[in-house]
Amino acid sequence: SLMGSLLPAVIFFLALHLGFSRRAAFATGLLVALENGILVQTRFMLMDGFLILFGFLSLLFYLKSRSSPLLASRYWLITAIFAGLAVSIKWTGLTFLALPLIIETYRYFINKSYGPFIKNLLVFTLVPFAVYFAVFVLHFALLTKPGPGDAYMSQEFKEKNIVKKFIELNLEMYRSNQRLTSDHPYSSRWYEWPFMTRPIFYWVDGNARIYFFGNPIIWWASTVGAISSIWYLVLSIKNRRKDKILILLLGAYALNLLPFIGIQRVMFLYHYMIALIFAVLILVYVIEKTNNKRQTKIILTGLVLISIASFLYFAPLTYGLPLSPTEYENRVLLPSWK
Repeated sequence: SLMGSLLPAVIFFLALHLGFSRRAAFATGLLVALENGILVQTRFMLMDGFLILFGFLSLLFYLKSRSSPLLASRYWLITAIFAGLAVSIKWTGLTFLALPLIIETYRYFINKSYGPFIKNLLVFTLVPFAVYFAVFVLHFALLTKPGPGDAYMSQEFKEKNIVKKFIELNLEMYRSNQRLTSDHPYSSRWYEWPFMTRPIFYWVDGNARIYFFGNPIIWWASTVGAISSIWYLVLSIKNRRKDKILILLLGAYALNLLPFIGIQRVMFLYHYMIALIFAVLILVYVIEKTNNKRQTKIILTGLVLISIASFLYFAPLTYGLPLSPTEYENRVLLPSWK
């Protein structure tokens, strides 16, 4: 819950560092706060809240390292630590490692400045690995007794060599993920996520239910924003204007969505959460870039107000509040939501 509560503030400061106006950055943070799916996923004992907060903190400090030359080394180290923490939660956190590395690789090869590049590359590979490895050291130190998990490991695993344990456990984690090939009634594929066609049914008690699904206004508007931003980017390139911020946001969105194309294991709507936040950033950015100040204020105010109304309307399915059969049916907008 704490991770979810801090996330809107992190997104607010991230948007400011991306060049958003204060009004647009505030609207972006509000939209994240009003996103029902993020709220559900961070209210339960699930790992995604930690993954998302650590990941976006790493991106925030990376941007701070770019804008504060005197403190760049310190911020770069903090970036590496938070990226390592994100990877330690789930391997999908690797995208928060990949994004700065891609940017820095492009930047340094263009500038032909290999010294700082090699230094930063070492920091951004060794520090996250050290953080990741330290988590397993703590894991093995705390769990010293036999348990049901031993059935997945070899006999040699039980005999206190930390490096071999680390390697074997990570290999078994990879193999276990690959074995998740059976279907699930609430699974979905990557191309369905932007349209939120298949939410996840989490809990029921009489007429009270909890679903993992997003605020439809925010979710679908962000999808429209991500798609329309491609056209906006094409026009800006055609007019010989390179919009680096939009390229960054679209690249981050693609980096957190397209790799799922090659994954065959069962997947769910919550795998889209990182890409969703980038889609919200894209939506607000495009609104601000394509309208004057007055129009931007009107559009963002209207979007936030409609999102508040939508959040309240679907809140019973977020908080597990009782609904009559009619009230429940009215909130199931698509047949695939049942």
